[in-house]
Amino acid sequence: MLPDQLRNAPPASFQQHLIAQKEKVPAEKATWKGGLNYLFEALKMHREWYGRNQQYVQLKKDEKRLEGHVATLRSIISSSLSTLELEVGLREAELKGRVGAYKVMFEVSRIAAALSRPTVKLQILKPNDSSISVFCDTFVLDILLTGGAGEVESASLMTVVNEVTKQYPERDADLLQCLKELISGSSERFTEKLRRLVNRAELAVKFPNTNFDEMEDELQEKLQLVCAKQTLWSVRRGVDGVLLSFRDGLQCFPLESTERPVKRLKSDSEPVPEHNIWKSWHGCITFTEWKGAVAFHFLCDTPLVMSGIQSRRLAAIVLGYDDPEVAFHELVNSSSSDVVSFQPQLRFVRDTSTNVILQRTPVSMDCHLVTKEIVGGIKFDAFPIPHLRGSGENFMRILAVCGHSLFFHSVLASSFAGQKNSFGRADTTVDIDNAPKVAIQVEVSAPTSITLKMTGDFLDAESLVDVEIKEDCTMHVNVRNGVIADESVAQLAEATHSLPLLAYFLCQPHLMHTVPAIDAQRSNPADVVTIDDEPNEDDDMGGMTLDGDEIVLDDDSFF
Repeated sequence: MLPDQLRNAPPASFQQHLIAQKEKVPAEKATWKGGLNYLFEALKMHREWYGRNQQYVQLKKDEKRLEGHVATLRSIISSSLSTLELEVGLREAELKGRVGAYKVMFEVSRIAAALSRPTVKLQILKPNDSSISVFCDTFVLDILLTGGAGEVESASLMTVVNEVTKQYPERDADLLQCLKELISGSSERFTEKLRRLVNRAELAVKFPNTNFDEMEDELQEKLQLVCAKQTLWSVRRGVDGVLLSFRDGLQCFPLESTERPVKRLKSDSEPVPEHNIWKSWHGCITFTEWKGAVAFHFLCDTPLVMSGIQSRRLAAIVLGYDDPEVAFHELVNSSSSDVVSFQPQLRFVRDTSTNVILQRTPVSMDCHLVTKEIVGGIKFDAFPIPHLRGSGENFMRILAVCGHSLFFHSVLASSFAGQKNSFGRADTTVDIDNAPKVAIQVEVSAPTSITLKMTGDFLDAESLVDVEIKEDCTMHVNVRNGVIADESVAQLAEATHSLPLLAYFLCQPHLMHTVPAIDAQRSNPADVVTIDDEPNEDDDMGGMTLDGDEIVLDDDSFF
């Protein structure tokens, strides 16, 4: 800017001022004041550049965030559109008489959409009004329906590993059974099996070099060899893995409970529980991630109830440790709840029950459970088995421990199936109210021994029966101060594993000598327990079938 004193000056003065300014600028740059001005201007310029760069970075972040929102909205809209299409189809089906088929497809689609994950996106395809498919990169599930009622004509599950597909009839049969339960209104089993199948597909994404189909084939072969030696176990393929079943053919639960059902008001929120007939224990072995590697996953449909000693022995076998206590604590403390699920167990079954033997001379048995304190009882819902510990020998030892626990609780539960239970067929001519009564005190001091203390008016003295549960799932019965020979007691223990029937036949000699109503029947052969090949509903207790085809459990709350 031109100074005020030079505004009216001649041109020569202005030229002199310009020359002086040109000489002054280089001189000022060499001073500290000029350097500070230069740095200030440079920082000012860099600040403007940095601000513009930050705006660009923030805009890029906003762009990616908006792209994520758009993808989420597209997924939600697509899912909602699919649901709306199914609902529209359901409404159309109501007019066309095909409600059942659309309801099944709607339920399958709803369950599959809920189980879909970012790593395992379940795709749903509906080619026509009678079929639906659920698929991802590792499996394909096809369902074919028939008729307006929505009956399942066929169902198949095909797994895909490295472009190699596999399909098994046993697996398809298991899927078909789950779908039939879904049609009847119970979707829990189908949902759980599909969830386990999705978990396996997620493992396949995380461990791409692992061939799960080959691992399942090897597991199937090992378990078949184990079950050939341990005959109470059976194995077959299922949707979610290799299915295990434990069933004691000599167990005899009451045919029905004679207790009247409790009346409930209409305002009660909880429904009356249905009587579920229990015939066998079921579980599954599939795959999971444990300590950063693939491991076998032992899943229990109904919990395994074990004592402290049994649970620690199981942990030592699973992990291969010499110290059971260290193995148990590592097993329950080093895994998430979905891999290892357990809870403390203090009592086994109900405290009291009345068992009525409907025979020519009926007997009423009042059983009272006396369980001494057993520290460390555990209910296992699931536990892992490391892949390196998955040999046939280890599986045999694991099933031996689990089978011993199941067999013990099966024997114990035979006396406490309900508050009042009946064995045999009802006879209107039999006076149950005036039947001889026996008080039985069932003492449990360890998961291998049960003691029955029997007292009654027709018994000469207190009878003590020691029942030892062996690891090979057999019973050894010892009768103190009894009148039955040891050979007969051993044969009886080999014929039935039901405590009420065992107590009844042990009391039978006393009944023959003390109850007058028996005198007229002494000419008839004594009742014996037989194992018949064919069930006969008209037979009395003497010809009762003990293979479990007819006599079943009316309550499954013990396992």
